Amino acid sequence: LQKKKVLLKSDDSLLLYTEKHGMFIYNRNENSLKHQSEKGFPFEVPDVKITCMYTDSRDNLWIGSYDQGYHVIYNYEERFNNDSWLKTSLGNKSVVSVAADSKGSLWILTLKDGLYFYNPSSEYFNKVEFTEDIDISYAFVDKDDRVWLACNKGVARFKVVGSALRLEKDWSAFLPISISQDKDGRIWVGTMGESVYCITPENEQLRSMKTVSAPFTFTPY
Repeated sequence: LQKKKVLLKSDDSLLLYTEKHGMFIYNRNENSLKHQSEKGFPFEVPDVKITCMYTDSRDNLWIGSYDQGYHVIYNYEERFNNDSWLKTSLGNKSVVSVAADSKGSLWILTLKDGLYFYNPSSEYFNKVEFTEDIDISYAFVDKDDRVWLACNKGVARFKVVGSALRLEKDWSAFLPISISQDKDGRIWVGTMGESVYCITPENEQLRSMKTVSAPFTFTPY
């Protein structure tokens, strides 16, 4: 089995996605691996090229795809209409990443069509506008509900104002492709080069740490 991505993990299971063989779920407690075609797999996997997954505050599973928008595996009975305006708005778009704040609002990054804000409670959906053109590769929301963007110029942190973003601070970084935060509040930035970056909450300085010796190795955190 050639694993491509560990797309989602919980306390007792891992969702694994492969390009050739589809999706598998590994149960840690039972030490079992089950393919999407087998009886007992927890949901029907959409027939798309999956790029990312996210579980929201209601335990609904959001699946981003290449050129096919998104799909939602709902954990509750209330469902969107198949032809809802949200599905139409994201149809035929490649969803790269999905991040949520503490209120359950989503920041949805697409490959070619920019960043979108979505509030599931009010069903408000809006494209985020910027004062200058930026090429965003990843969107992340930290524990203080600030939005971080990895882009062509480096890493930027924004304060959320309604459904808009106001720039607080930015850092120069070489080709960032992923952002995460540890339990101590440190921000970690994966890149397309030899290093990962760390931003500490104490001084907010960007520190580079070399992880490999070969150039142009993907090092997402």
